[in-house]
Amino acid sequence: MTIARAHLVDPTRAGAYHLVNRCVRRSFLCGDRCEHRRQWVHDLIREHAALFAIDICAYAVMANHFHLVVITHPERCAAWSPEVVALHWAAIFPKRASDGAAMPADPAELARRSADSAWVAKHRERLGSVSWFMKVMKERLARRANREDGCTGSFWQGRFTSVALLDQAALIACMAYVDLNPIRAKQAETPETSRLTSIHDRIAARQSHRIAMVIQTRNHTEDAITDASGRVEGIPGPEQGIWIAPLAACTPTSEALHAIAPCPLSLDVILPRFCGRHDKRETAARMIHHDHPNPVPVLQGQAA
Repeated sequence: MTIARAHLVDPTRAGAYHLVNRCVRRSFLCGDRCEHRRQWVHDLIREHAALFAIDICAYAVMANHFHLVVITHPERCAAWSPEVVALHWAAIFPKRASDGAAMPADPAELARRSADSAWVAKHRERLGSVSWFMKVMKERLARRANREDGCTGSFWQGRFTSVALLDQAALIACMAYVDLNPIRAKQAETPETSRLTSIHDRIAARQSHRIAMVIQTRNHTEDAITDASGRVEGIPGPEQGIWIAPLAACTPTSEALHAIAPCPLSLDVILPRFCGRHDKRETAARMIHHDHPNPVPVLQGQAA
């Protein structure tokens, strides 16, 4: 039975959610000759994640749908000053020049908005809302795609589905499922080759980190100090600068997220499985559903 999102998502507390949206009639409106639209979806997710109080833990952009695993942070919204709220909203909805280019925010307009407590309260809540996050992103993609096709009408199949992830086991399993979606759909053979997924970004970041460590070692820094998180002095961490939430943020132990993660898992357990042989990810993605008969193939030398 469908549950109204207002009863599922509590805007006053942090929460983890699996969000899915499909193209209308499940058509491949982001595939074949429209493959470039997958990059549009990726860019919109990345752009808006920086402006909303929402962390992207995992994502996968497919030819006719996309998946997101997000964590909301109302406490982050609450800490923003009125000026920051006004600035973020102006960045999301900028005034545009005649050629469509975004114009810089008007300082007078920002000052007027930040001085209006009712306006600030209303838009502060929106900046922490998964509904507004999805609404803005989907609408922009739909308008751009319709302009390209020279047509009007619905691009997305209704709104979007959201499933609350009530503990860390659910959060990690869902991230694994999302990251392995292209493999399950036979669009990629390995996580390393599955473009426009969070696991692809994480692997690329860690490969760059390993290369930096090798170069540092060759430069006679064998005595470099390594801390508990794997950072080497003078070298950024494995996920330093990555735009999606680092794995440490996806396995929260803070009081703010304790209610959705009563049984926190150790990073010592999670990190090897995420960045090593992907065992848990393979297990989660191999589950066969009646409406999706293509499981992830068993890797050579491993049992299912």
